[in-house]
Amino acid sequence: MTKPAPQVTLFGRDFSARVVLAVALVAGTLALFFTYRKVSALSSRPPRQGPLVRVLCAGPAPELRFAAQSAYTVQTLSGRTPLALGEPMEIVARQAEQSIQFNGADVGPGPVRLEAKEDDAFVVGRAPVATALIIARSTKGGIELIGELDMETYLARALFAEMPASFEREALKAQLVAARSYAYAYVLAGKTLFADDRSLMYPGKTEREAKARELCEETAGQVLLHDGVVVTAYFHSTCGGHTLPIERAFGGAPSPVFPGHECTYCQHSPRYRWDAPLEREHVACALRIEPDDLTGLRLDPETQRLIATTTTGEVALPFAQFRQRYHASAGREIMFSSRFLELRESGASLVLRGIGFGHGVGLCQYGADGLARSGLNYLDILRFYYPSTEVRTLW
Repeated sequence: MTKPAPQVTLFGRDFSARVVLAVALVAGTLALFFTYRKVSALSSRPPRQGPLVRVLCAGPAPELRFAAQSAYTVQTLSGRTPLALGEPMEIVARQAEQSIQFNGADVGPGPVRLEAKEDDAFVVGRAPVATALIIARSTKGGIELIGELDMETYLARALFAEMPASFEREALKAQLVAARSYAYAYVLAGKTLFADDRSLMYPGKTEREAKARELCEETAGQVLLHDGVVVTAYFHSTCGGHTLPIERAFGGAPSPVFPGHECTYCQHSPRYRWDAPLEREHVACALRIEPDDLTGLRLDPETQRLIATTTTGEVALPFAQFRQRYHASAGREIMFSSRFLELRESGASLVLRGIGFGHGVGLCQYGADGLARSGLNYLDILRFYYPSTEVRTLW
């Protein structure tokens, strides 16, 4: 004799237990399905890309040439109204008397914004640089070509132009946070970044970008703050044993973020110490004297000046100014910093010995690599080089 199915009372009515179980199974399955779809949607969202960055890719010059590898729109920046739809082609932009000419057509005083239909379709030189470009008249005369891209893409492309890919992972992450802070401070100030060592080296799209993006995602949106303000986080290649206080390198007031301190972790840098043979002709040009009037040279570490003895007296020049003038005269760079150690005779010439590579303020890149080798993580490295700061995720 078959037993009757158990009954379950719900909402005042009797239901078979089998029916209740089946309904529960269906409800559970639907819940799992919608949960899966929600998680999948979240995971498929693009990574946090941050604010837009503007980078000076070319100019200023009277004429600029570049290429578009896809169709693009031409817009005025004021109204965002499309002026035309361009096709893939070589493009020539010129400065006219009161306007900008675009492939021979006058498009007004500008700025003009070009937006490609495909990613990174604008090529300057040999490198794809951006999906959007701005052509603007420069305050220095001529026109400029400014790339517009998101922060994390910018950093992924700049990373290995700033720091060797062979460096320790934690050092690379510290470099990214410092570079993000530096660039974001520019963005907040409404400034355009340079594509060379005046800001961050920006080579455009490269084959190494995928590896750099992994590191960007691990530090996405992280910047350095001091008293709630984004830090313009200066960095350089090699400090040579001691980072510099910001006021010594750039002038101005001291800062608790850049006090300068001992760093013994960059000794594996090829520029930890360097020698530069000096040519009399270029030394005299830097000092603004005739070569035959130069009778002697010495360094004054206290005042950071090079002092020349001449037939008519002495001429003193700050190390940084001497370096700049000498390089301008010689047409090449032989001194890797403005921190000079000693002058010594070598045969009939003088050899200048110097320390480090770069201005010496903030993060020392080779030092960061040395600290990472010793076991410090990127947050420890940032605390070492930027005291009185905190790392905060802003996007």
